[in-house]
Amino acid sequence: MKKITLFSILAVLFAAMSFTSCNTDGDNGMQLPTKQEAYNMMLTVGGSHLCGILFPADKNNNILEKDSIVTSISINPSDSTYYISNFPVKLLAKYVKNEKYSKLISEVPNQTLSGKLYSMDATTPFFYTATNNITFKDEQNNNYTMIFYAGNGYAAAGLDKTKKNFLLYLTPGAIYNGNEIVNDAFKTAVGTYGSVPYIMVLTFKK
Repeated sequence: MKKITLFSILAVLFAAMSFTSCNTDGDNGMQLPTKQEAYNMMLTVGGSHLCGILFPADKNNNILEKDSIVTSISINPSDSTYYISNFPVKLLAKYVKNEKYSKLISEVPNQTLSGKLYSMDATTPFFYTATNNITFKDEQNNNYTMIFYAGNGYAAAGLDKTKKNFLLYLTPGAIYNGNEIVNDAFKTAVGTYGSVPYIMVLTFKK
């Protein structure tokens, strides 16, 4: 697979931040799509793509090349679902404050991460994402759930300003044991946006 260089990581992150700042201003300039327009938007980004996932590497948001991977994503235009292959759950462990849950997550094998895209702006195109949760167990076979945030500027997807790169934000928010939150896991400073949930950026060229 093609190696992602540190320069390309920083370049794409810059593009990603430009994309977010230009498309999360509420209703200003946004045009909600018709059913046909929404389907055409999905056709624009649909199919199977080699993609990169960019992982901020420490609490100061310094990017380390070793924490970025190359994998693949499949987007189905018919039902707006996406499937990310070999998602490295264990790379999230370092961002979990509680040692117990950090250790548990570090032992979770790679998974297929799935979700849906919801069409929001027909002119961009611009989507918001709903990424499905990840479940894991402890030694006592207790079930835990890592939830992903959705429906805000940090769980968005769409084309950047160049119209050549598709960007999808992945934003894990917290860990739950049943209905009880056990660790507010991913609160950290990201970019210039202050204290927001931990963010990953998935990207591929159209």
